[in-house]
Amino acid sequence: MWISGAVFSCLLSTAYTTFVPDTASTGTAPGATTSDATATGTSPGATTSVVASFCAGSVLLTASSGSFTDHTGGGNYASSSNCTWVIQPAVAAGSISVTFLRFSTESCCDTVYVYSGASTSAPLIAFYSGNRVPPPSVNVLSSAATVQFVSDASEDRPGFEATYT
Repeated sequence: MWISGAVFSCLLSTAYTTFVPDTASTGTAPGATTSDATATGTSPGATTSVVASFCAGSVLLTASSGSFTDHTGGGNYASSSNCTWVIQPAVAAGSISVTFLRFSTESCCDTVYVYSGASTSAPLIAFYSGNRVPPPSVNVLSSAATVQFVSDASEDRPGFEATYT
C-alpha cells in the first residue's frame, strides 16, 4: 500500500526509550547491550551511521546526512520490531529528504511510517509496506523528521535501508 501526503492524527501511539549518542563517542540505549544498538557520531554536519543487531528503541540522528536500516544485515528483521529514528540535524535545515534504497516488508502488517517532526505525535506524511521500493524520496518540510518501523509477530522479510539529507 502506498499512501503519502495525508495527515492522520491518531494512527499510532507508542512508547520508546531514547538513545542519544554524543558527538564523540559510541553508546547504547539504557538497559541494552552493545549488540542491541550502537551509533557513532562525529562533529556536527558529519555523516552518522547506525549499526545494530536488530531494530529496537529510538535513535537520534543529528548529522546533516546519513543512513539507517532495520539492521537485518542480509537476514530478515525480527518479529514484533518497533524502532524509531528521529532525524534532527544539529545544523537545522528547512527540510529533510528520506530516500529508501531497498524495501521489503509484510504488506499487511509491517509498516514504515514517516512523520513531519521530532516524534510520532507529529503529523504523519507517509507510510509504506510491501515489497516495492517507495517513490524516490519523501520530503519533510520541517527541521526534524521521524521514521518508525513496526512489525507484527508473524511473517518477517528482508526489511529496508534508507538515507537522509
